[in-house]
Amino acid sequence: MHAECTTTSAFCSLNFQYILPFLLISVVYSMIYCYLKEHRIVREDKASDRQKARRTNAMLVSISVLYCLCWLPLNLFNLLVDIADIFEVSLHNVLCILGFSYVRPARIARASLGSV
Repeated sequence: MHAECTTTSAFCSLNFQYILPFLLISVVYSMIYCYLKEHRIVREDKASDRQKARRTNAMLVSISVLYCLCWLPLNLFNLLVDIADIFEVSLHNVLCILGFSYVRPARIARASLGSV
């Protein structure tokens, strides 16, 4: 019974802390892209207009991808801890150090690049 509750809790946590926000960000940025595509005035003879449009599109995609890449390791690590009970393994200290040594810089990168 306890293992089932832990597994259910782990997947609910993953859904609410990672998957749903990622989907929300992706949907909102897709809506922004569609709005800009309809209302942006891009003159075909001006290369600077096309370049600005490409840069904006790349920024919208990169924010979603960065969110996904930066938060995935932490959420997978938490899921692994909850489901596989890795703290019973003798190498748990190594896994914790490796897991969090990647997660923290990734979160900092996401926070700093998200404001660009």
